[in-house]
Order: sequence, then structure tokens, then C-alpha cells
Amino acid sequence: MTHWKKVVVLILFAFPILGANALNWETVRVNHVLDNKHFSIANGDIVEILGIDPPDLFFPTKSDRPLARKTFRLLKLLLENKEIKILEDQIFRSKNGIFPRHVKLDDGKYLSELLVENGFSRFSSDGENIKFDKKYKTAETRAKKDYRGIWGDTDEQKSLRQIRAKSSIAARKFRKKYAPFFAQIAVGRVEKVLSGDKIQLGNGLKIRLLGIQAPKKDESAVGLECFGAEAKTFLETEILGKTVWLQKDVSDLAERDTLLRYVFLPEEKISINEKMISNGFARSHWITKDKKFREKFEDLQLEIFENPRGAWLSCVEKILALPQKKEKKSYDVDQNCPVKGNISGTKKTFHTAESGWYERLQPEQCFETETAAIAAGFEKVK
Repeated sequence: MTHWKKVVVLILFAFPILGANALNWETVRVNHVLDNKHFSIANGDIVEILGIDPPDLFFPTKSDRPLARKTFRLLKLLLENKEIKILEDQIFRSKNGIFPRHVKLDDGKYLSELLVENGFSRFSSDGENIKFDKKYKTAETRAKKDYRGIWGDTDEQKSLRQIRAKSSIAARKFRKKYAPFFAQIAVGRVEKVLSGDKIQLGNGLKIRLLGIQAPKKDESAVGLECFGAEAKTFLETEILGKTVWLQKDVSDLAERDTLLRYVFLPEEKISINEKMISNGFARSHWITKDKKFREKFEDLQLEIFENPRGAWLSCVEKILALPQKKEKKSYDVDQNCPVKGNISGTKKTFHTAESGWYERLQPEQCFETETAAIAAGFEKVK
């Protein structure tokens, strides 16, 4: 075999499918953009744009709504009455008669890549027409990185991102500042009692007593404002200015800046939490996964309900001292004439037992019910 023939053979073996990989783009003219994913061309065919999942024009989600119309207007500007190129992938025509195609604009840009990269659409693949999936997916990565369009390019979304970022930074700073207190056991000195179930340590850390609840001073429930005041006073008497140790259960935080803990005085075996319930200054209250003392607190609470003491008792007395609602007056009803009808000229009226005239009225007509009286053309006396 001569030298030049060997070269030709090597080239053919090295690039066996060069011709098969050639892209046969078809030039078409766009008539109308139908929605954010379909358009019609001059011969009447409808083309579906491959590689995108744009905001629905007619039924957008709440988050997609701001961009739905913008995407539609952009497509009209880019496509309508323009000559573009379309490319068939694996499927020539879908079952519903639509032609799925990749689209290239007159300036050579891929339409789907342009939309996805600028956040007008998400990337989407049907798993079959995948010729440019990698290109479109890379475009989506760039859009997400820069928070474009549907990935956060609105003022509201920017504001939410900033709030989340600040909150995340604050949470990390909080954990770093009070790291020793996230351990199973920690020790601190009580500087301030904020309410009947919340305290503040000397280092500024706030602690909510786990498993209990005490109303605040301004509790709106009638008669319970004393509960909050007395609970706080009792807690101050017990632990204000004293060194306590804190025990963790399952939960860490009650709020973003408040730990949830059982609180103990060093010389006592039962927690202050339990003591608040047993003395009638708090109730058992659980909304977390914590369970170390749950059963004990619940049983204790049942006992307090049966034998009120402490704040429970004083608040009950206060409620009992409040003006009571007037009981509804009972009226004597004439069983032979429950509803008395009266006729005065052309005017027909009826009286029930609540009426001041009922007892002394001699009725012209009697009725079993008000409905029967009304049906007979009588009007109730107001």
C-alpha cells in the first residue's frame, strides 16, 4: 500500500462518523409566538422549543408570575416575522402533532441557551432530545450563580436572600459566641428574670425553661394577668442572682437567640421547671421532641388541676370575683296559647312570652309557633 493510501485509511478510521454528526439546520420563517414554549412557522406547523421549562403564560405560579409576560414579550421580539434555524433531534414529530426542535436565532445564538442563561426559563430535558442538554444545563448553572430572573432577580427575592443571609450569619455568630452552652450540661449565673418561664444569664444568653409555660404580665385572658406577675415574682425569688446549671434534652433553641433548657439549682434534685408547676406558677407545656421529664410534668399538672394552688388558686379567686353575666330570664308560657295573635283594625300582630303584653293580652287567635303566626299574616311585636 502506497504512503498516500495509508494516510487516507488512517483518516477514515479516525473519523468514521464525521458525516453522520453534521448538523442539518433548517431555515424557517416564524409567523406567531403562541406561548412561552411554542410558535408557528410559515407552513402552519407548530414548533416546540426544546431544552426549556419557562413560566406558564396562562397559569403561572406565584413565583413565576412576574416573568411570565416578560418571557412572552421577549420571544415575540426575537422570533415573530424573523427567519431562524431549527434542528431536529431524535423525535421528528410528537404524538400531538407538534415538532420538537432546537432553535438558533439569526445571529447564531441558541434560543434555549439564551433564555435559560438569563433566567427567563429553567432547563428541562425530555430524556430523548438531548443533543444540547449539556449546553443548556451549563447555562442554568450560570443563571443560578448570578441569581438571574426566576432564580432571584426580583427586588422581593433579593430582599429575602439578604434576610436569609443575615439570619444565617447571625445564627453562626450566636453559636460561636455561646458554644459552651450548647453542651449537654452548662453552668451560668442568672442576672435577670424576664418572665415566669424565661431568664437571662450574666453573659447575655437567654434561657427558656423547657416543658413549662407561664402567661406574661399583659396576658389578655380575663383574670389571668395575675398569673404572669406572680409566676415571675416566684421565679425571681428562687433563682435571681444565683448560679444554676442547665441541662439539655433534645432541642437546642426555643427561638433564634434563646436556648431551651431544664434549669437546676446546685443544691436541689428537682428542676426549677418542675418546681414552677408543683407550686402552681406554670403549666406543663410541650411542643418539641423533648421527653426526659414530659411524663412527670404531665402527671404533676393533673394533680395541680385537681388541687389548685399558687397562682392557679389566686387567679381562680380573681375570676370568681369578676362580675358574672346575667342569667337569661325564664318566662311563663301559656301552653294553650304559646303565641298570642292580636288584631287591631287591619293590623295583625303577635306576642311571645318575652313580650311585656303577653300575660295580660286576650288573644284573638292562638298559634303553636312564631312561624305559624307569620304564615297567617301576623307580625311580631318588637
